[in-house]
Amino acid sequence: MAKNIKSKLFLSWVLSYIIIAFFPVLIGSFVYVKSVETIHHEVTKMEFMTLEQLKSILDGKFEELDKTISNITLNQDIKLLMSLQKPFEPKDILRIINAQKDLSKFVLSNSNIVEIYVYLNNEETIFTSAYKYNSQDIEEICKREFFLSYDEFMQLVSKKNYRYFRILKSDTADGTERTKIVLMQSLYLNSLSNPSGTVIISLDGNKFTDLLKNLELTEHGEIILVNSKNEYFSTGSIKAVPDYLDYDLLKQTDVTFYNKWNGMDTVITHLSSDTLDIEYVSLIPSKIFLSKVQYIKNIIYVYICICLIAGGIAAFFLAKRNFSPVANLKQMVVNALGKSENQGLNEFKFIENSFKGLLDENRSIADNLRKQRAALRNIFLSRLLKGRIGSGETVEESLKAYEIEFSGEYFVVAAFSIEDPEGMLFPGNEEDEEAINIVYSSVKSIAEGLMNEKHKAYMVETDGLMALIINSAENMVFDKDGFKDDVCNILEKTVNFARSELEIVLSAFVSDVHYGLHGIRQAYSETLQILEYKMIIGEESTLIRYDSINKDIADDFSGLYNLDKERLFVNCIEAGDYKGAKEILDEMLVRILDKNVNSIQLMKCRVFGLINMILNAIGEIRSDPDMHFVDGLDPTNRLLNSKTVMDLKKEVDLIFNRIMEYHSEKAGKQVPEWVTQVDDYIGSHFHENDLSIISISNDIGLSVSYLSRAYKRYKKIGLLDYIHKVRLEKAKELLKMDICIKDIAQQVGYLDSKALIRAFRRYEGITPGKYKEAVANQTGTVHIID
Repeated sequence: MAKNIKSKLFLSWVLSYIIIAFFPVLIGSFVYVKSVETIHHEVTKMEFMTLEQLKSILDGKFEELDKTISNITLNQDIKLLMSLQKPFEPKDILRIINAQKDLSKFVLSNSNIVEIYVYLNNEETIFTSAYKYNSQDIEEICKREFFLSYDEFMQLVSKKNYRYFRILKSDTADGTERTKIVLMQSLYLNSLSNPSGTVIISLDGNKFTDLLKNLELTEHGEIILVNSKNEYFSTGSIKAVPDYLDYDLLKQTDVTFYNKWNGMDTVITHLSSDTLDIEYVSLIPSKIFLSKVQYIKNIIYVYICICLIAGGIAAFFLAKRNFSPVANLKQMVVNALGKSENQGLNEFKFIENSFKGLLDENRSIADNLRKQRAALRNIFLSRLLKGRIGSGETVEESLKAYEIEFSGEYFVVAAFSIEDPEGMLFPGNEEDEEAINIVYSSVKSIAEGLMNEKHKAYMVETDGLMALIINSAENMVFDKDGFKDDVCNILEKTVNFARSELEIVLSAFVSDVHYGLHGIRQAYSETLQILEYKMIIGEESTLIRYDSINKDIADDFSGLYNLDKERLFVNCIEAGDYKGAKEILDEMLVRILDKNVNSIQLMKCRVFGLINMILNAIGEIRSDPDMHFVDGLDPTNRLLNSKTVMDLKKEVDLIFNRIMEYHSEKAGKQVPEWVTQVDDYIGSHFHENDLSIISISNDIGLSVSYLSRAYKRYKKIGLLDYIHKVRLEKAKELLKMDICIKDIAQQVGYLDSKALIRAFRRYEGITPGKYKEAVANQTGTVHIID
C-alpha cells in the first residue's frame, strides 16, 4: 500500500479525480462572483437613476431662474436705471419703486427664491423687492447676505460675462456654519464691453437640503453639489470636498468610479448639469451592497467544503482500484526486456519509453545508412565536377556502387540559383538549414524528374550551388545542338514549374556540350563563369546559355572621356541647354556601362569620373545652401550601394536630374518642381494620421533635413505648419455641415477631437465649437454637436 502511494502514476490519478471534483467548487465561486456583480450593478443603476432624477429637477429649477433673469434684463425700468449718467432724480425713484414691484412678483412666483438683488454699476446702488441700499450700505449687505468683502464683491460685478452658481459659506458666532446659495449674472445694455449691472438671486438652502435628503438611497450615503470653483453643498456634515471630487477632475473621469471616503471603499457616481457649471455627485459605501450578498456567501462556503471533502475521499479509492493492473503490466515489461526500473518515471511513461527506444534504435540505424550513402554519392559527383577522378577502373566501380548510370558519351552541366530578393523563402535568417534543405529537395525532385524522362541527370550540391550533371541518351546518331536545345527546353520547364507551383524563383545556367567524363570539369567551369556574368551585369533572364555570353571582351578606353564631348557638355550647361547636356550624358553612359566590361568596380570608377565632370560643370560648391543640397543628395553612397549595371545607370540619371534641377532653381530663382509634388502629396494624404515629414521625404526622394529647410525657404512656411493649415481648412468646410467634431477630426487626419481642438485653438485662436457657432449664427441655424 505504501509503495502504491509513492507512485507518480497513482498520485497523478488522485490529483485528476480531485480536479474533477473541483469543478463544482469553481461553479459555486462563479455563482458568488456573479451574484456580487449583479447586486452591485443594480445598486449602481439605482444610484445613477437617482442622480438623473436630481439633475432633471434641479436643472428645471435653474431654467426657471434663467427665465426670471431674462425678464429682469428686459425690464424697462431697470434698463433706464442702468443707463443713468447722473444722480437719481425723483422720477428715477419712481422707476426703482416700479422695478421693486416687479421683483416682488418674481419672488412670489418662485418658491425657491428668497430675495432678488439688483446692483447698478453707474450709481453703486443695490435694491431688492423691498429695500434700496446706497453705496455706503453695500459693504454691510455684502458681508451679511453674500459672505463677501466689499473688494471681492466689486471684483465680481466688474467681470465681463460673469455668470456663476455660488455656494457661499460663513462661520457664525456660535461656531456653526451658514450656507448661502446664490446665482449671479452680469447685466448689459447696448455694449457688451462692460457690464451695466448685476442681478443676484438668493435661493432657499433648506429646500435644496430637503430635496437632496429625499433622494438619498441610504442614510450612509451622501449627495453633493460641486460648482466650478469647487464650492460644495451637501446634506451631511462633510467639511471639505475630497481631492478626487475636484470639478475639473470630475469632468475628465468616468460617470462611475471607486475611491475612499471616510476610510471606506466607496462607489462615486456623478453627472454634469446641462444648465450651470455644476456636478451632481453621489457617494455610497461598497459595504452597503456587499452586505446583501453575505447570506449567499455563507451558503457557497458550506457547499465548497462538502465538495472538497467528498471529492478527496472518492479520488483516493478510485485511483487505488485502477492502479493495480498497470503495476502488473510494468513488472512484465521489466522482466521481458531486462530493464531496471526508473524511479523518476511513472508506469505508463516507463512502458512507453521502453518500446519507443526499440523503434528509435531501428530507425536511427536505417537513417544513418541512407544518409551515409547519399553523402558519399554526392562527394563522388562533386569530384567529377571538379575533375578529381582516378583511373577508369575506379570510376566504373564507383558508378556501379552508387547506382549511377551514364549511357551516353556527351555531357552538359546546369547550375541553379535561387532568387530571393525580398527574403520570402528565408525570412530573417539566411542560414536556416531546414528551410534551405526543403527548397533544395524540391528543386532536385523537379529537375531530375523532368530531365530523366529523356536523359540521365543527377543533382549535386557543391560549393553552395545546385549543379545538375546531364548525360545524353544513347542514340545511334548524336546531334550536339539538338541535345543542348532539348536540355534548355527541359530546364525552362523546370524553372516555370518551380515558379508557378512552388513559388520558387530560379535562374538556370547551361554549359556547352562536352565529351566524356573528363569534359564534365570544363562544363562546370562554364556554369561558374555564367554565374559571375549574371552577378556583374545584372542579367534578368531565368535561363542563360554559355554560348550567348562567350564573346571577345575588349576594354576600349578610347573616346570614353573625349575632351570634345566633355567641353561640349560643359558649354551646354553654362548656356542653360539642359536637354542637350542630357543627350550627351546618355551617350557617354552607354559607352561607360558596356556589358562587355566584366568588372563592376571598373564601371563604378568610370561613373565616379562622370559625376565629377557634372559637378565641375555646374561650378564650385561653396555656399551653405549648396552644401546642404549635396549632403541631402549623397551621390557617393548611392553609387557605392549599386549592385548591378542597371542600378548604376538609374543612380546616375537620378543624380544628374537632381543637380540640373538644383542649378536651374539657383540660376532662375524659381520654385522647384518637387515643392509642387510635396503640396500635391499633402493634399491627397492629409486625412492620414501618420502623415509626417519622413513619409513625405521617402516619397519625394530627399533627405528629411534638406526637405524641411528648403520647403520653408521656398514657401515661407514650415512643412508641419502647412500640413496643419491644409487640415484646418478642410475642417472648416466640414464644420459647416451637421457632423460631430470627433468624426471631423478623423476625416482630416487627427487622432482624436482633442488634437483637432488644440490645433484649431493654436492656428485660429478659437475652438471648433465656437467657430461652428459663429458660422451657424451667420446662417440663422445653430447645430452644436460635440
